[in-house]
Amino acid sequence: MASLRGSGSSTSLSTVGSEGDPSPACPASTRPEPLPEPPIRLHLSPVGIQGSVKPSRLERVAKEIVETERAYVRDLRSIVEDYLGPLMDGRVLGLSMEQVGTLFANIEDIYEFSSELLEDLENSNSAGGIAECFVQRSEDFDIYTLYCMNYPSSLALLRELSLSPPATLWLQERQAQLRHSLPLQSFLLKPVQRILKYHLLLQEVQRRLGGWTGPELSAFGELVLEGTFRGGGGGGPRLRGGERLLFLFSRMLLVAKRRGHEYTYKGHIF
Repeated sequence: MASLRGSGSSTSLSTVGSEGDPSPACPASTRPEPLPEPPIRLHLSPVGIQGSVKPSRLERVAKEIVETERAYVRDLRSIVEDYLGPLMDGRVLGLSMEQVGTLFANIEDIYEFSSELLEDLENSNSAGGIAECFVQRSEDFDIYTLYCMNYPSSLALLRELSLSPPATLWLQERQAQLRHSLPLQSFLLKPVQRILKYHLLLQEVQRRLGGWTGPELSAFGELVLEGTFRGGGGGGPRLRGGERLLFLFSRMLLVAKRRGHEYTYKGHIF
């Protein structure tokens, strides 16, 4: 009787007698040819390989929100530290505190708020978590109202300063020292652009749930959890159409299916 012992992908063969003792080894000249090893068939699925799965459009939008917020906060810091700080010293351009307030409005408050928002976004590990950051801080975005209302006055003051050779020279030298490709006027426009960009980015997240014809999803409260579900485990019937994505809001469970880079609405439970 022959027993086959495998170790990894190699096998060894030994001949065993009736009493269980190995029979004497055959002389080298009469040693039988080794038996061919059976073919090894492996069915492998990549697990945890970074970059093996192309991110969905929703995931790319979520990543864009975090990355652009990081760059935005960096620009706000430069406005506050590299422009506002020096200009608060009246000896630089001789601006009054009222003029400085007109030029920068509540940029310091926006910088502080955006820094805290960025910290929350960077600690989020899903698109739902990112959306939750905006829901929790929705009322705080009111600080942009004052800034946007003041922006025309800020722009008018900048134009007035551009007629002053000393002011023009200082702003140009400051831009060169900071190695900025854009002037102060472009930096002061960024908060106005950003508050509009938030709306577009969050609309894009909602639009990924294709087929939803009901009211805005924000009407169903906060997004509490999100996850995936696939039927067919334990010998039961398979879920027709494969994987489903679940979005649990405070007052509704929304079911969707991924089609390419978009989500298609499949059902909901109130």
